[in-house]
Amino acid sequence: MTSAGPTRTARGNRIGLGVVGVLLLAAGGYTLARSLGAFGREQADAPVYSERTASWIHAQQPWIWITLAALGVIVALLALRWLLVQFRTERLGRIAMDTDLGPEPDGHPDDGGAVGGAVGAGRTTLPTNALTAAIGQEIDSYPGVRTVTVHVAGRPDRPELRLEVTIDADADPARIRTRIVDEAIAHAKAALDTEFLPTQLLLAVNRPPRNVRTYI
Repeated sequence: MTSAGPTRTARGNRIGLGVVGVLLLAAGGYTLARSLGAFGREQADAPVYSERTASWIHAQQPWIWITLAALGVIVALLALRWLLVQFRTERLGRIAMDTDLGPEPDGHPDDGGAVGGAVGAGRTTLPTNALTAAIGQEIDSYPGVRTVTVHVAGRPDRPELRLEVTIDADADPARIRTRIVDEAIAHAKAALDTEFLPTQLLLAVNRPPRNVRTYI
């Protein structure tokens, strides 16, 4: 069984938001410290940019504002793309499978087929809900399993399983994991006619609630 690591989207979010946060914090801290006189009263009373910079900006009109507007549009598009990525789900609705169409009854060597019929190949798509329901029902029947959540991620031609299984506190996690790998996942591979089915399995133990004592 292959265990998948964090998704690229989550990793990119953490890195990107971390970098932006550090830059904004540094810029805000510098501006606040400067306005409070940490770099001297002269710096605190000075404008944000010098008169020379203001003259240069005035001399570049209107191109400076067009450039700034274009940069603003680019930033807005990048932010929109980031928002769209957040709404994206990794769950698949269908799986693509390569299938053999079987021998053709009228195959003939002259048409490029083998004597007795040519074997053709095709691709079919199947809904994932039938597969997830079968896996979920099988795992749910194991002694000690309390709840099961199954969904399929990845690509239609390279599906990946995501399993979240909650077990009782007195259950044997190693035994349940072995059954899931040797039985449920093996049956899923047979159903998909593949030996390659990366699976992420999360086992959680259901802790019984503590007794609440009330003293009167």
